[in-house]
Amino acid sequence: MSTTVDRVGSTGGHVNGRDAVGAGAIEAPRVAAPESAGPPSVRIRSQSGWARTFAAMRHRDFAMMMAGTLPAMLAMQMGMIATGYLAFALTGSATALGLMGLAWGIPMLSLSLIGGVVADRVPRRTILLATQATIGLAAVINAVLVHTGWLQIWHLYAVALLQGTAFAFNMPARQALSADIVGREDLANAMALFNSNMNLSRVVGPAIAGFLIAVPAIGIGGVFTMMAAAYVVVLLMFWQIRGGRERTGHGGGSGIEQLRVGLAYIGSNRKLLLFMTLGFIPLALGMPYQMLMPAFAAGVLNEGPEGLGLLNAAAGVGALIGTLALASLGNFAEKARLQTYIGITFGLSLLLFGLAPSFLAAMLILPILGGASASYMALNNTLVMEQTPREFYGRVMSVYMMTFSLMPLASVPFAALVDQIGARPTLAAAGALLAYIVAVVAFGNRIGRRASPAA
Repeated sequence: MSTTVDRVGSTGGHVNGRDAVGAGAIEAPRVAAPESAGPPSVRIRSQSGWARTFAAMRHRDFAMMMAGTLPAMLAMQMGMIATGYLAFALTGSATALGLMGLAWGIPMLSLSLIGGVVADRVPRRTILLATQATIGLAAVINAVLVHTGWLQIWHLYAVALLQGTAFAFNMPARQALSADIVGREDLANAMALFNSNMNLSRVVGPAIAGFLIAVPAIGIGGVFTMMAAAYVVVLLMFWQIRGGRERTGHGGGSGIEQLRVGLAYIGSNRKLLLFMTLGFIPLALGMPYQMLMPAFAAGVLNEGPEGLGLLNAAAGVGALIGTLALASLGNFAEKARLQTYIGITFGLSLLLFGLAPSFLAAMLILPILGGASASYMALNNTLVMEQTPREFYGRVMSVYMMTFSLMPLASVPFAALVDQIGARPTLAAAGALLAYIVAVVAFGNRIGRRASPAA
């Protein structure tokens, strides 16, 4: 089917309808369908129950990608618990957790633009396989270091640097390939399902890692070994993907020229910039709580690895429910308006989590926090992709994914604040600031959007 997007500035597709979104002002494009088929949103909404919730799974390659993504995300979540627990155990400092995030975030920030250009010039399936193998290698390295007793804190930083480098190329290619496979009609559903897959791993992975670490016969080394085995399954699933073998048309020119063209497109699209800004805010202020969870669990709630695993799993349950509910909505119109309200909920629930007086209170708040954070990012991801023509997928997503490096980078000052003033005031202040800024940016855009309608 043909796909057309709203034109903003000098580039983009044709105007084809607008969503009434944001605070009644932020707009997102809708996709044209053949006249005989009716609008995609109508067709998706006409489906019943499970068929609408899992609409994107009718694409074979997307089903294979989902089958590979689940063990990949499961291993990643287990690794976050294992490496975070190790770093805190080796140093006793929340700053070490922040430095772990810094080591992961530096290559994400510095190499993502290159990764986006590569994703628009090299077969995306090839990139996905190569980078996933590298991430698996990192798990093998950690397993060997733990089993041999050679592990030192700098090893964790070095492996995090390797993983961040692989993710800088993996994430733009993965997002672009997903959009290639499902098309714009099922894009919103695919992004929600992808996040549901990731959040299912957040439910299972941390709990498994926490309990296995506490079992003397398995421990940290066993967790890393299981992660390495999971990545073998990932590669087998991704190998079955048939699409993404061709080179994506990129209009000629050098890599530097293509990067310039991509950045020029982003700069010309006001709505795209707005959605990227609304994606940047929670990554900088809200998401670092995940990386600081070991310090909060041990330093505030006096919980060991089992409690840490349960806390992360509680957030994962909420995230899974939230993204599945989002997937069931199909290709609905009010995406950005809903994103605004969910963003405010995200900030307020983080505020409450920071003030949680007990482990039980934290367990009750975390599902709301997890659901709000995951749904917000899934909606934001969809809105960004809807603004982007296929030939720019890799480059736009590379800039978008650069903002994801802000989460580990922001964890450094957050961790320093935790060491200085404590976890409670740090997280509570971050939540309040997040809710306030999302509201100001989204609702404040109303006047600007009315004054400058998309052409």
